Amino acid sequence: MVAMNTQKQNLLIRLSSDFVDISFKESDIFKWSYKEKTIYFNPLEKYTVFSISLLHELAHATLNHDEYHLDIELLKIEREAWQKTKELCEKYNITFNENFAENNLDTYRNWLHLRSLCPDCKVNGMQLSNLNYRCLACFREWTNNDSRFKRLHKRIKK
Repeated sequence: MVAMNTQKQNLLIRLSSDFVDISFKESDIFKWSYKEKTIYFNPLEKYTVFSISLLHELAHATLNHDEYHLDIELLKIEREAWQKTKELCEKYNITFNENFAENNLDTYRNWLHLRSLCPDCKVNGMQLSNLNYRCLACFREWTNNDSRFKRLHKRIKK
């Protein structure tokens, strides 16, 4: 375990006491695991990022965010979570940073945009199902890989 400053420890203690059905575990990234009912957090982040990111993952937990099937659903649940984060910041007396939230949302918006670009003509396509897209201009179909955390790979369908 990484030694954390008192502010971080106090916040974790308070959240653990307020949300007894949720576990908190150290990690190198912040994420909510619905299946494990666990919030993973990076104790090395400076307090401002740590506190807002932790509350953002708690927002996912309190909103019961689970899986998504279409990419646009991911953006919707992220927007909901940031709205709930703002409420949690008020409750826990943490300054909400609108720019931080919007910058995070921009990463999802950019990710959605890149996934929807046709590999042939570069026009935005539409998602047909889970990983499958079709271009609205040239009707090319392709499949994207499934992770936001990996380099984007598109496989053209014949």
